[in-house]
Amino acid sequence: MGHGLDAGLLATVAIAAYRNSRRDDLDLPATLVAIHTALNAQFNGERFATAVLAELDLASGLLAWHCAGHPAPLLLRNGRAVKTLEGGRGLPLGVGVTPEIAEERLEPGDRILLFTDGVTDARSSDGEFFGLHRLTDLV
Repeated sequence: MGHGLDAGLLATVAIAAYRNSRRDDLDLPATLVAIHTALNAQFNGERFATAVLAELDLASGLLAWHCAGHPAPLLLRNGRAVKTLEGGRGLPLGVGVTPEIAEERLEPGDRILLFTDGVTDARSSDGEFFGLHRLTDLV
């Protein structure tokens, strides 16, 4: 949503709603609804936040996630990007809530790369996008 006081207030409301959801032991879909509801209560549907919410079961390696208006995470295995974690996509929180959850079983040593579009959309002085390919090369 930008920078400044309004953006700080929006982030504070979203994080407070998230923390309250975790204290109440809500599952991932209910947490998404709680954050969306808090943002709507505070901003009357005029502001939104993008986010990735995820849970990892360490015993099974099962990763569950939802991307609310955010770029899809990347699965890194053996030091290289092997797949984009599609699914679990929805509108930014505060705009709408579609608590679709996607899952992926991870292997030991796997890493998940979460990033904002500000990274991939950054431009060089020549106007060239940094892009996803450069990001994965960098990582």
